[in-house]
Amino acid sequence: NIRNFLTINTHDFIDTGFNYTWFNLSTGAVGTTFSGHTASITDVGNSWYRCSITFTSVAAGSSPDIGFGIADTDGTITVTDDQKGIYLWGAQIEQRSSATAYTPTTSSPIVKYQPVLQTAASGEARFDHDPVTGESKGLLIEEARTNLLPYSEAFDNGQWNTVKTNITTNNLIAPDGLLTADTIVEDAISGEHYIQENLTAATGTFTDSVFLKANGVRKVGIRPVHEGADQGATQQANFDLTDGTIYSTQSGVTSSIEYVGNGWYRCAITYTVSGTLSGAYAFRIQLYQPDESGILGTYTGDGYSGVFVWGAQREVGSFPTSYIPTSGSTVTRAGDDAAITGVTEFNEIVSKAGSTLYFEGASTSTDGNWGRLVQLGSSSGVGIARLEVFHRPRISSQQVAATIYSASNTTLANITMTGVLDNTGDIKVAVAFAENDLSGKVTGNSLVSDTDAYSFPDYTFDGIGIGGQPSGGANIVGHIRKIAIYPKRLPNATLQAMTEE
Repeated sequence: NIRNFLTINTHDFIDTGFNYTWFNLSTGAVGTTFSGHTASITDVGNSWYRCSITFTSVAAGSSPDIGFGIADTDGTITVTDDQKGIYLWGAQIEQRSSATAYTPTTSSPIVKYQPVLQTAASGEARFDHDPVTGESKGLLIEEARTNLLPYSEAFDNGQWNTVKTNITTNNLIAPDGLLTADTIVEDAISGEHYIQENLTAATGTFTDSVFLKANGVRKVGIRPVHEGADQGATQQANFDLTDGTIYSTQSGVTSSIEYVGNGWYRCAITYTVSGTLSGAYAFRIQLYQPDESGILGTYTGDGYSGVFVWGAQREVGSFPTSYIPTSGSTVTRAGDDAAITGVTEFNEIVSKAGSTLYFEGASTSTDGNWGRLVQLGSSSGVGIARLEVFHRPRISSQQVAATIYSASNTTLANITMTGVLDNTGDIKVAVAFAENDLSGKVTGNSLVSDTDAYSFPDYTFDGIGIGGQPSGGANIVGHIRKIAIYPKRLPNATLQAMTEE
């Protein structure tokens, strides 16, 4: 006892009639569309569709009237009184150019501020923010990485194999604010329910990550599966998309889950592949059914539950970096190089009489690179006198060091400040230097000094490397909140206060 056609109509009170757009609820297609409407229909499972139109009010100050109706056929609103109708739920009107995820209301409108993943053009600084609090993290600096998955968003592409699952495309607002997220839906049969994209097997350390949101299924696993290869121990991490926790992780791998807003989580697993390999090495997203003893990999699905999915990525490295979209081939993001060069006034700030350098930020580097937090030097390269403050993750204690070099690349003074830099929070580093004097302090550790005699070199400081060298390269991976240069050697007590306040 249902009708096949829904109508959504708009009407401004200063207008003279209603403007209709039709939706076919039998075929899931948009029918006749009024010339002032942009329409879409999305299959959300179990014979339900989300129908939406976007329109512009004809005059400022007018009150748009929105209505819903039923019809026998496309293009008509005349029906026979035979007690047939449609099921209707979840009406929403928003003053924006596209529909967002449904927000229920009672008697008052709700203002919803949801985080949206932003992008930056080539050569533009990326200032990152906490997706939950909105707080600025600072300037994002990352090394070059490649997304090895050719199809990071098109999960209906044949490159992704579906096993006892189906894919519904573009039926939810993704973390980037667009209607590009897909749904993995479990089949109503017994077995394992998953999708996977196969790549040629390779050895090394990899990180797989994907954005996921619960849609009836809350437990999901990410598993790099060897196909026709010497697999060895299972490498897998399982995540709970309801409470945002890591349910379990296999030995020998690390995993993380990060809430990015609006019910979405970015889940990641890092693992190492070694031994004799052949065939393919898959990126698998697997659905699980909870029971009293844990989670079941083999179970009978209900035919409509699943998870929303978007933004899959496999990269070489020991931690996930920012998402790199692909659409048919691998894509490489160049490393970030930030610097201020050609500024001769640095010579007036940095002098033999003494200067102080301050850094605040977080370095997440863990793969052995010696990343420079700050470097005072020349845009022409390394062969000049310079001061470097760098993070040394190759050292087990995650040291921060400061070194003054001569123009011939000889170490004149060096201090090592032990301090862990990781994702748990920012650190502050203050380094004061003058002739025969180099002192530094990092958050949570004691002041360190090198007072061995050395002749402060002749220099031409016309550049400052921000998270790297002025000439580019040797970067950290992390965020930089603040860098400051003071044209005097501040007292050690001040260095203490600057790094602990």
